[in-house]
Amino acid sequence: MAGRMDTDDTVILSVTNWTNSKASNDPDGGQSSLEGWLKRKAQREILASQRSGNVLQLQVRGRDKRSFLHINGWKWAGVDVTITDGQAPEAPRGPRNQQGGFNQNQRNGDLSSRVTGGPNNNNFNNRNQSKELFNNAPSGPRGGGFQQHRQQNGNSSANPFNQASNNPFNRPNDKQQPADELTQAMIEVIRSRYNAADKFLNLSELATHPTIVVLGLNSREPEKVFRVLFITLEQHVFETREKRAEMIESVSFAKNGLTTVKEIIGASSTFYKIKNLDLSDNQLNKITDLTWWKSRFPDLEQIILSGNPVDSPQTRAEVRKWYRNLKGYNLLPLDAPLNGALNNGLETAPPVPSPSPALEAALNGQILTPAGHPEFPPGSTFGLPVPGKPEDQVLKEQLGLKFSFETRLKMKWVEECLVTNNFDYDRAMNDLNVTLSTGNVPADAFLQV
Repeated sequence: MAGRMDTDDTVILSVTNWTNSKASNDPDGGQSSLEGWLKRKAQREILASQRSGNVLQLQVRGRDKRSFLHINGWKWAGVDVTITDGQAPEAPRGPRNQQGGFNQNQRNGDLSSRVTGGPNNNNFNNRNQSKELFNNAPSGPRGGGFQQHRQQNGNSSANPFNQASNNPFNRPNDKQQPADELTQAMIEVIRSRYNAADKFLNLSELATHPTIVVLGLNSREPEKVFRVLFITLEQHVFETREKRAEMIESVSFAKNGLTTVKEIIGASSTFYKIKNLDLSDNQLNKITDLTWWKSRFPDLEQIILSGNPVDSPQTRAEVRKWYRNLKGYNLLPLDAPLNGALNNGLETAPPVPSPSPALEAALNGQILTPAGHPEFPPGSTFGLPVPGKPEDQVLKEQLGLKFSFETRLKMKWVEECLVTNNFDYDRAMNDLNVTLSTGNVPADAFLQV
């Protein structure tokens, strides 16, 4: 891609250390493959590009600069790509923390970690980054930012969490000082919990997220933590109401110790158009703990309240009145019988599409579903042979589900391991065991049991 380098409201970034990659034998030396990878990882647009020797100069919007700089030092096609600000290359930024947390020597620097780029150890990063394994696997968020969050409690200046409102991501030309640490941390949390394929934002067990723990926010009241998360999401990740409506259909607040939805009241405006809402395994005791959200989600189709004292036939009947489009309650149709329904969920679940004989043979007659996987929302078709999905893609997704169920590894790590080993399941499993023995897989690579 090439174009006129126009600097009005844009910035120039320099990309180096890429010409000796595995893609260097491509007709363009790997440039188009590199640009495609950069756009996917940054989730931002490249306005124009120009190559000068071994330096690739990119024109991007000023507000998108930091998203590209976050990729500095990431591995692409066998090389560690260097991305610097300005037309002249600068010294590379420090390496990312190999343990999956914040780099303690760079607490005001790159806090986005590797949540959208996968692991960074030698056994996992020998993949061809120009291709994606799973079209529908959990990944980092798409797009960025949103409109100003409406304060729920009047004066916001007394709340230390509200320092995020002055974040320079709001400015049209990102030439100011870096955003504060709290805002960067929340961006990292959002990216790590967003599944773009299923438009699912998983905010369950937020107090256990490594970034939340490192900053000591796990000891804060949920209301304060969620408030700043909503502000960050609206200002720096999904900037407009239209973008949020398009890119977020399902949200989970499970296992957050919530005693009332008032603690996350801002979600009713931030996620106004969601279709699926998970509030399971909290401490919601009575119907009045839910009334703050009465009639607030006009498109809501599914609500999950299991694991709360408030869950009862009376509550199901009441919320049915609140949401005119509601179709499901606790993953069951609204008209499904209550007694024994949860123990016989397979009888009421939609049937799995039948695979072809060849695919069934390749899978030894066993078709896994994503229903029991915490990274996929209700109704996900990941791994299922639905119309229009190539059988080789179904097979890859099935291998991914099997690998994740057996190892409890999160899908983004499963992807790295399988691609590295060319989908040889036994070799990938052996590779994982070797990597585990060296201590190069961080604890947050695994699903919560």
